Amino acid sequence: MPDAGPEPIGSGQQLVTPPAASMSPFLRWYALAALVLLPLVVYCRSLSSGLLGLDDTIYFQSNVLLHSGGLAGLKELWTRPYFDDYAPITQLTIWVDTALRHGDSCVLIRVHHLLWMGLCALAVFQIMRRVSGHVGLSWAVALLYVLHPVSAESALWVAERKNLVGIALSLWSVERHIAWRQGAGRVALAASLVLCPLALLAKAHAVIIPAVIACYEAFLGGGSRVRRVVEVLPSGIMTLLFVVGCMMVIHLYHGTVRMQVGGSLAASVLCDGAILARYLMHVVLPYHLAIFYCVIEDPQRWPALLGWWLAVLGAVALSMVVVRERRLALFAWCAAGCSILPAINLKPLPVPMSDHYLQWSLPWLLLILALLVSSLMQYARGREWQASARWATCGYAAFLLLISVARIPEFSSQAKLAQTGVLNQGDCAINWGMYCFTQQYKSPPDVREAGRAGMIAYSCTDYKRIFATYQNSCAIMAAVECRRLYGEQASRQLLAKAMSLMSKEVQCYVQGMVYFNEGRYAEATAVLSGPYTPSVQEAARSVGGLCRSGDQQPWDFPSAVDPEDRQTVDPNRIRQRNAFSFQIFCLLSESYCQAGDPASAFDLAALLVNMDPGNTDALNVYIFACQQLGLLHSAELARQRIVAAGAAATD
Repeated sequence: MPDAGPEPIGSGQQLVTPPAASMSPFLRWYALAALVLLPLVVYCRSLSSGLLGLDDTIYFQSNVLLHSGGLAGLKELWTRPYFDDYAPITQLTIWVDTALRHGDSCVLIRVHHLLWMGLCALAVFQIMRRVSGHVGLSWAVALLYVLHPVSAESALWVAERKNLVGIALSLWSVERHIAWRQGAGRVALAASLVLCPLALLAKAHAVIIPAVIACYEAFLGGGSRVRRVVEVLPSGIMTLLFVVGCMMVIHLYHGTVRMQVGGSLAASVLCDGAILARYLMHVVLPYHLAIFYCVIEDPQRWPALLGWWLAVLGAVALSMVVVRERRLALFAWCAAGCSILPAINLKPLPVPMSDHYLQWSLPWLLLILALLVSSLMQYARGREWQASARWATCGYAAFLLLISVARIPEFSSQAKLAQTGVLNQGDCAINWGMYCFTQQYKSPPDVREAGRAGMIAYSCTDYKRIFATYQNSCAIMAAVECRRLYGEQASRQLLAKAMSLMSKEVQCYVQGMVYFNEGRYAEATAVLSGPYTPSVQEAARSVGGLCRSGDQQPWDFPSAVDPEDRQTVDPNRIRQRNAFSFQIFCLLSESYCQAGDPASAFDLAALLVNMDPGNTDALNVYIFACQQLGLLHSAELARQRIVAAGAAATD
């Protein structure tokens, strides 16, 4: 790593930072273009991978705002939030992918995705060049940023598009502000003020922009204190308006009440020391990385938690002793702290720790690491030591590259990602929950392995944080396997522990599914019959009577009467409003068949298909009920609809 040079000094009306280091035309054009394309080289093996299956399908397949890449999507993505988030700029990039995508290939999606990472790297280089005045150090930080395994999570998981777009636009907004302060002209200021709201509309985490700019003005900016405050106001006001607009107008980010880390705000702050210490360790030595981590949430362990805070503060203090460019180091530490602040558990977060949060702080932390190495090289002074340090830096970059490349297979499927999670972070309940889910739904399913994973998930200290998507699978499979291994009493205790986290409706579904999987169909029918109100039964008998002869099918006539308010509904209304009711009715219809009541099963299945003729689960239940009654022609017609729907989705 090149020598960082002497500490820049300035006062009064002069800039504290030196002018940005000049570059030759070769470095300015060809080398910087290569930096943008470097992520494509590092992660080229991932280009043939499909969608991962976590949030990927939600954003890139089921995204109703995009209208399959149609022109209507260009309007709707600006006017509606999606997936509890308002990020129209990110949605716009996904709309482009959807419009240009052909077939099931995700190559275009991933190339577009990695180009955003290249823009992040270029912004990192430009910022470091401006704040340090040294091209060599800037290259080192930018290259390490691309090669770092922490960045691999956003690079390989396309659902993190909003992370890459938000980081890129945020860094460029900060870079243009610094350029303006170093005399680049009003065009640079205008660009910074345009990029700031664009970043906010890409990901709300971009609220850190005015804070990072304030850090620059405090430690490296020039002019009077009043001017430095004034320089922060434009981006600060924009950010405030964005937050107020989203919370008051679009009603976002109020957030549902989630479990606080440690149980209170004070406990959360105490627990965050261990999280920050682990983040710092991930920057220096990225080892056993995963998407999800378990954190210490027991405030009674306050001596250990306080010790982690002291370790973090000690690392900051030690760096300030070693580093020669202390103003620059202070700026980097403060910028890193501001960048991670939205992810600190001052408000309840579903995932207390995840590396895609750390990526926002990664450029500043790598700058500190580079400054430490550069200062140690200056203290050594001997050429042999400096040569050794340079070779060590190259070796460290190669080490990061190998780990990043090794992570590519992890993100090839949700099953492999889950397997890596339980191997690297076996104390995290979310990882075991995801592993249980993938084992249950793979072909053929491994029921016993899924049950074992579910039991381990509920033995973890953070079992309350299992995502709802995985919570149901864990509860069902764990209860069944626990009953097989340890008996009815143990199974009931485990199920009670799991159900304490669920609504009554979900409890009904989970308990019914446990009975169904154990072959206790009469008990399953009794549990699931609760939501099957007389009005729903009446609608089912009406639809079933029309279809019983086989001459008519549920999709041949308008939707049935809404069982709750007796008003005509569109096909998806009940599913959207009450998805678990729909799943409960599907399972109840199957239970009727298994319990020897095919007539009731057929009536309910016909109602489900009538409500949502394109729902594969409902059609499969209808096919099963038709076969029980000998309506083979109706079963074949329903099977043809499933095949046609699959072909249409592929097209």
